[in-house]
Amino acid sequence: MKSTRYHLTEAAPQIRAESDLPPGIAGRVSGVALTYETVDSYQTMFARKSAKRSIDNKVAARKVPLLMDHERTSKAHVGVVTEMQDVGDALVMTADIFDTADGRAALEYVKAVLASGASTGFSIGFIPRASEMTTINGKPVERVTEIELREVSITPMPAVPGAEVASARNEVVEDTPKRTDDALLLIAARVALDALPVEARTALLATYAPAPVATAT
Repeated sequence: MKSTRYHLTEAAPQIRAESDLPPGIAGRVSGVALTYETVDSYQTMFARKSAKRSIDNKVAARKVPLLMDHERTSKAHVGVVTEMQDVGDALVMTADIFDTADGRAALEYVKAVLASGASTGFSIGFIPRASEMTTINGKPVERVTEIELREVSITPMPAVPGAEVASARNEVVEDTPKRTDDALLLIAARVALDALPVEARTALLATYAPAPVATAT
């Protein structure tokens, strides 16, 4: 059996309120768990849809735990991944945080880090089920085409710039509108843009620039 590997992602910016938390849940964290087709510090890259089987089966069944620092103990089991979806070059995720002493401590940790302007991160624990070797900029890179997700951890050791924890929330606010994914979509768009060469990024952004307004002389 192949051993579990870990892939780290960076964290950062905002805190929002949530009013529809189910029983047993103290709050939620959201962000980008993985960036596709980008070489990380381990000379590894992940193909788009490489996590699809795990998303369809394990995530849908609430079988992917949220841990602290990859510790495999009940104390470190602070939540469960509830949603993952591919958005461009990013795998966007949401996790429920358990209403336990350790879960609430994890949530307060994330909120304090984000409020201070500092960063923490997500890290996926996975088993590579299929991969291929390729060459990027003259260097060998393992391109993983299918992974089995084992867990996602909150960790302060970022490795891939651009992937962010977008929110940590637990406040119950009356008449709070249902959350949207606009913030996560903006993060995913930025991740995709950052992965492009400068010339390609500039050309793409130019297509979205507003047309100049003609003025009468």
